Amino acid sequence: MRSRYYWRSQLDALHADDIEGSWGGTPLMRLTILHVPDCPNVATLQDRIGRLITAEGVVTLRVVDSADLAAEVGMTGSPTLLVDGVDPFAEPGRSASLSCRLYRDAAGRLAGSPSLAQLRHALDPLAAIDRDEP
Repeated sequence: MRSRYYWRSQLDALHADDIEGSWGGTPLMRLTILHVPDCPNVATLQDRIGRLITAEGVVTLRVVDSADLAAEVGMTGSPTLLVDGVDPFAEPGRSASLSCRLYRDAAGRLAGSPSLAQLRHALDPLAAIDRDEP
């Protein structure tokens, strides 16, 4: 099994003009921000993600303007971050919604987007492996 440092070095080796890495030409991670029009928290989420990743153009913004579309794409409030199509901040029982989404940080405070620490964990490939294990 490869160490955490190996995977971190692989992520650090990405360049803005080569976001596909060396694993068969597929992107390492697809990030999608689902949001309602004029959501005031999208800019904060984009800024925080930008602080954590160096490759540009890896975040897709998708406007969700109907309840049907929110249900189809898995948006449980705006903004919702999808990492490879999965919401790393999903909470059991939350239904699709066009409302503002609030995130609780480690201290219990509410905010309109995940904290840097929460995003760092969500974007860590080893954390994703941990989430998939029973």
